[in-house]
Amino acid sequence: MKKIFKHTLMIFLIIGLNPAQSAMITLDAIDNGWYAQNGAHPNNSASTWTGTDGNGLFRNSFYSFDVSSLANASITSAEIVFVASGVYRSQDDSETLQVWDVSTMPGNGFSSTVYDDLMSGVLYGQVDVNGKFKQAMPEITVELSSLSFSDIVDGDIFNLGAAISTLSTDKQQVLWWGSEILPAAQLLVNFDEQVNQANTVSAPSNLAILGLMVMGICGSRRRKNK
Repeated sequence: MKKIFKHTLMIFLIIGLNPAQSAMITLDAIDNGWYAQNGAHPNNSASTWTGTDGNGLFRNSFYSFDVSSLANASITSAEIVFVASGVYRSQDDSETLQVWDVSTMPGNGFSSTVYDDLMSGVLYGQVDVNGKFKQAMPEITVELSSLSFSDIVDGDIFNLGAAISTLSTDKQQVLWWGSEILPAAQLLVNFDEQVNQANTVSAPSNLAILGLMVMGICGSRRRKNK
């Protein structure tokens, strides 16, 4: 009996000290594009031209992700990876790229409201992008702050805005010039809970596992005593 108790205690400790493993999911953008300061927005275009041409045309870009698979997930970290596409067409050797929350759903047609929304609200993160004029764009990773976690799981679609905060009015400063690719970004999310618990088979509780293992030990002892 003492041996059974000892084995049971060891099993309980092993189970209790082995919490659920974290997992990661990578989601491709299902839509991306840009809005100009005057409200212009090209329909059915994957271009993410972001910045200013130096002649008064300013653009911010947007990225949309289907996050329905993350329902009920407890997020521990997230980041957005902008793929290497297009050209770094800035006269400066460095630009600061900022990533913002989006409350206005990007769509078709003109909208200066969306342009403003892509560069205001909650700042999720930023990074300095280094390059030379007409150099191919590098891959860019921006770590998203915890302020984004609840927004990621709040609904089926998660939108992000991207804008350059270091713009002038008299020179060209553009990221992703000539980019026409979908997906232009990926969302990488680490989480603790099962993704979409409603569509997964529930794991047996630790107590149930413990009970089954104890029964196995008892059965093994009975066979040895016969």
